[in-house]
Amino acid sequence: MADLSLRYRQGAPRIYGLATVPLAEPDAAADELNRAVRDLGFRGVKIYPSFSGLPLLAPEVRMLMEEAARLGAVVLTDCSFLCWPGGPGAMGPANLLADLVFSPWFREIEGLRLIAAHLGGGLVFFRDLLAMFDPGVERAFERVWFDLSPVFPASMIRAALAVVPPQRLLFGSDFPFTDGSPNLATIAGMDLPAHDARAILGENALRLLGT
Repeated sequence: MADLSLRYRQGAPRIYGLATVPLAEPDAAADELNRAVRDLGFRGVKIYPSFSGLPLLAPEVRMLMEEAARLGAVVLTDCSFLCWPGGPGAMGPANLLADLVFSPWFREIEGLRLIAAHLGGGLVFFRDLLAMFDPGVERAFERVWFDLSPVFPASMIRAALAVVPPQRLLFGSDFPFTDGSPNLATIAGMDLPAHDARAILGENALRLLGT
């Protein structure tokens, strides 16, 4: 079993804030993101486009991502599951990551760092196939990290690791729906190399949010 202990820099905080903003109001969203990052020390923003009545390709989303990249802030977005088009809460297709990775403007935002929740809704598994039809997909994936919330079996985590390096996976819980313990147990039982397990369980997030 892999050693899952995490070694943090002495005194380094383990909790970093992500802002919420009025996504459908671009000027107000940009102002709030600036306040959160510059005044409050937050490290990014969490967006849920469907709750704002917007798709991921909406101009309002693009403007926020551009502002986040300018500030050096991370964007965390919900992603609809590809295999669950109806989705809970009537999410529908509004948060499909595929819309972004095929979008030329998403590929061109310099410095953008996007965390795609729920393994990107499963899109991670299709990267190589999509790149066969559009090589630009690989460039899009270079700016995406994938979280493991809410719960994934070991087989799917291994499949994700066959597509992206362990440095691109982030432990996630989707609290309050789960407390993270199922994913912790799964990762502990996978016998991953210790450095890969530590990276997924915290060190990747520390590098992404803590610097």
